[in-house]
Amino acid sequence: MKKLIGTHIMGDLSQCDSDYLFSLDSNKIEKKVSEIIAKNNFTKLGSYFHRFENNSFTGVVALSESHVSIHTWPELGVVNIDVYTCNYQRDNTEATRKVFSEIVALFGKSQVKKKEVRR
Repeated sequence: MKKLIGTHIMGDLSQCDSDYLFSLDSNKIEKKVSEIIAKNNFTKLGSYFHRFENNSFTGVVALSESHVSIHTWPELGVVNIDVYTCNYQRDNTEATRKVFSEIVALFGKSQVKKKEVRR
């Protein structure tokens, strides 16, 4: 039997409130994402959030277990979220699902299309 070494959740949020997305402070989102990561017992190695001129942003958080990435398109009402964690030392599947759901909640009401891949 193949050992599953990771859980990868990719999500596309659509029909987000564009005004709300434009109003987001990427520094505050970075802080909240860091809190979500810590609360779910993952180890943050570092992060980089880049805000663009139109107040959209891309954020990447490196974890010792893998990564989280976020990309926003306020003008389209779209956010993409990617959470991948390995299960090398423990099964992180449920914690990965929680991290994904909690990050989704940061962006308000939206349509969520999610794909989970067990690797």
